[in-house]
Amino acid sequence: ENTIKTFRGSVLLAGESQDPGESSGIIYGDFLADDIKEMAASPDGERFFYFLSAGKSVVGLVSGFDGKKEERIFSFPFSEWLVSWPQNDTLVLTTKPSAYTDGFAYTLNVRTKALKKLLGGVRGLTARPSPELASILYSRGLKNKIDTFLFDVKNNTVKSSPISTLSEKCVWGRKEAAVVYCGVPE
Repeated sequence: ENTIKTFRGSVLLAGESQDPGESSGIIYGDFLADDIKEMAASPDGERFFYFLSAGKSVVGLVSGFDGKKEERIFSFPFSEWLVSWPQNDTLVLTTKPSAYTDGFAYTLNVRTKALKKLLGGVRGLTARPSPELASILYSRGLKNKIDTFLFDVKNNTVKSSPISTLSEKCVWGRKEAAVVYCGVPE
């Protein structure tokens, strides 16, 4: 019925099944509010952040996976956001990309609720922050072209990337902080 349903669940293992390497268990949990627009899990795996529509605005909430504590972090008058959670206390909010509108990326501290601009004025912006938030791989999408850049957060500098791909097609390496793996169309 055109409603997005989101289930928060856990698997309680009941024991080994007859098939080697597989287990059977019971899924238990509960449904979250309807029509969650975006969500991201904290790096420590203890909490998650999500957006809910509230009339013509959007509300951002943080909840524990146990469902015991939920906290409203902010409210915005517009709802077109993407979210990532690179550090335990810091979210990165990016406006949804459009080749016709400037995009912006912000950090949001979940403890202090402080919002700080990272990037802005970039048409078709998509952003992939590094886990330590030292760098942001971002893309600029124009009508028939995609450019990829690396933004150094500390030094406020930008370097052009030799590859042309959307930053959301990339992941940061776990062993080496400066390594990025990307899916590239050509």
